[in-house]
Amino acid sequence: ITACFHSSDLTTTKRGKAGAVKVNFNAYGGVQKETKRMSLLDGPSWGALVNEARTNVGMQPYFANPSTLPTTDWQDVIFRSAAIQNYDLSLSGGNDKTQYLVSGNYFDQKGVVIGSGYNRASFRINLDQKINNRLKTGVNLNISRAKTDRIDAGSNSGIVSAAIIKSPAVPLYKEDGTLNPID
Repeated sequence: ITACFHSSDLTTTKRGKAGAVKVNFNAYGGVQKETKRMSLLDGPSWGALVNEARTNVGMQPYFANPSTLPTTDWQDVIFRSAAIQNYDLSLSGGNDKTQYLVSGNYFDQKGVVIGSGYNRASFRINLDQKINNRLKTGVNLNISRAKTDRIDAGSNSGIVSAAIIKSPAVPLYKEDGTLNPID
């Protein structure tokens, strides 16, 4: 699973400067994928291996005809190509007495495991006012909202482990049309 870390301009204490209005806009986007998939057996190969293991210990084969077993790649079920995007916009300026910086950021990262992701929006205002040669005042306002969709993906009991150890001979859908659980 890939990870992306981003340090936004909004996390630093930038200040407005006297002068004309300065506008900055930065954006990027991309697509993330899992870094590696396990090479797993298909349904017929798995069924043949189960039959061989059973006969090796004196038991009857479980599947009469393993070549007819379906194949479900559970990694295809849980992984996706996941979009990532980031937008930063700032306005700054002022005069010799008043300087300002107003900025906003939007970050959206879909997780490579379906159902996971991270989304953040933030807004910042820095306002500095010179009252006289000895007195200066300022206001810093930061507003942020973040949402994280988490899935247990890294532990031995997580969804990635389940996708690797689940039988490929189990079809994605049950006979009644409902999804077979992955765990």
